[in-house]
Amino acid sequence: MPIGQLDQSRQQSGIKKRQVARHDDDTFRFGDFEGRVNATDGADVRNPIRVHRESDVVEPVRRPADHENRRRNSSQDLDLPYDDRAALDDEAALVQSAIAAGAAAGNNCCGRRQEGHAPIMTEARIGRLLAACLHQAILEQLPQRIDFYENWLHPDGLRDGNIGLAPITAVVGFLRTEGDAYDRVMAQAGTLAAEWSVTSMSAIRKRALMWLPRGLRTRAALRVAAEIGRDICSTTRARASVKGSSARVEVRESLFCAVRGQQATPLCGFYVAVAIETLRKLGLTAGGRIDRCRAIEGGNCILTFDITGVAETTTDPAIAA
Repeated sequence: MPIGQLDQSRQQSGIKKRQVARHDDDTFRFGDFEGRVNATDGADVRNPIRVHRESDVVEPVRRPADHENRRRNSSQDLDLPYDDRAALDDEAALVQSAIAAGAAAGNNCCGRRQEGHAPIMTEARIGRLLAACLHQAILEQLPQRIDFYENWLHPDGLRDGNIGLAPITAVVGFLRTEGDAYDRVMAQAGTLAAEWSVTSMSAIRKRALMWLPRGLRTRAALRVAAEIGRDICSTTRARASVKGSSARVEVRESLFCAVRGQQATPLCGFYVAVAIETLRKLGLTAGGRIDRCRAIEGGNCILTFDITGVAETTTDPAIAA
């Protein structure tokens, strides 16, 4: 046999050794020879399926029609990479996520706003003035019941000023069962709170308030009444608006109106008495009424006052000086 034919026979024999039957009969061209390669033969984690950079797939690609594209989900037409090792063992990797994953906890500096803690509710602080006023008002209006209420308004707590929210809530709750005596006790306690507070003010401040015109003095007096309400209960706030000879006060978080069930009568007469007595101590007479109570309608308490004139007050030696 000639030498040239012998070399050609050896070369063809080497090609036949590399030819392996393939299941899908896809033909590949490698250089100038055509052969078939089994794509899954010997494939594992260490030997993944790869496409040779010099191989050229000549299988015709079928393009779906327009009506088929409209029926199919767009997530089915995604092009997957050749070397997708994670997708071999993770079926979920082939499913398009409905919600984009957020950034890592340490790198989410410019993303969504981080939610903080909700406001923490703290217990209201009760001033020592309220316990003293309630004790004195009960002693004057319900003297036969003072022994019962001294179980909570005991002398040691009054002296030390450590009577808290729970004893005051118990006293107010039992007073509501006294009928009409509740309104009398609350009105007397509010009057005592305003009287004692204005009396304890500095002489310079009282003199400055008395020199104010009527409109400005009304606003200043209602501001003093709001301070008394806040000193009695730390969570109580009052906002006043004056128009001509009438004033409107909105009380938020009334201590006496925080009840479970709906009440038949208003419970915030204490604040009406505080405002009327404060106005009187600063030289103004007024009448007040309750337009809305939290215990009846919910929301904030609304108080309305009519400034009727100038009150005749006893001249304080410190003011006269």
